[in-house]
Amino acid sequence: LTPGDTYFVHSGTGTDGAGYGQNPDAPVATIDYAVGLCTANKGDVIYVLPGHNEGLGNAQIAVDVAGISIVGLGKGANRPRIDYDHANASIDVSANGCAIKNLQLLPSVTAVLIAIDVNAGATDTLIEGCESLPGEDGAGVDEFANTVDIKAGCSRTKVINCTFTQHAS
Repeated sequence: LTPGDTYFVHSGTGTDGAGYGQNPDAPVATIDYAVGLCTANKGDVIYVLPGHNEGLGNAQIAVDVAGISIVGLGKGANRPRIDYDHANASIDVSANGCAIKNLQLLPSVTAVLIAIDVNAGATDTLIEGCESLPGEDGAGVDEFANTVDIKAGCSRTKVINCTFTQHAS
């Protein structure tokens, strides 16, 4: 239950376009598109549906609307997964009061710089129940240099119940 709007995301069944996103049977395809549908400080929630798999390439998910929550649905391997397909791919939090919950994060190239980047000045960020997976290659070279980077000037950032896994060295 939320006072704001609710949006749904699924890479397999979604379409980034007008008329999509407000129904789980007609979701949008990407988290970044769903963020663009949100209104600041209204408590909007983006539900990322089980089995969602989003490849970032050389791009970012810009969490730039204040007061939104991005919530992955599902358990275990069925939770939504973000594939970092370029060293510069990231989830960038630049707005206040945002939450990111229950996502799997998979580095699929060597030395992804930052998985979740909490930008300078962003306050009250919550990162909860997320899991960084061992790199895709299996040999230990696909890794995050930093899984969560909290820049100077951030306050009241919480990282709760997250699992950070790397290959055995």
